[in-house]
Amino acid sequence: MATQNASKTPARTQPTQKTTLTELEQTIAKALAAEGVSEVTSELIAKHGDPVVAAGELNGYTPARYSDGRWVSRGVVARVAALVAAAAPSAT
Repeated sequence: MATQNASKTPARTQPTQKTTLTELEQTIAKALAAEGVSEVTSELIAKHGDPVVAAGELNGYTPARYSDGRWVSRGVVARVAALVAAAAPSAT
């Protein structure tokens, strides 16, 4: 026989999985490569990534603290630039 408390307990749902910084960097690099961007800047990266941060979907980055491109570091720029360069067709 089930207790009354058991019927009042809401079902637990799994928390939604947020995007990692690495995943966001890869997504941005693919988008920039598809656009044919030759020079990766923090502004371009922020343009593509800010909506994810503003929606609270980037793991470990709160919209209040990291919105408006504040999440873009020199390391992010370097990694995205390297990914874009690797995706670019070789000039041979």
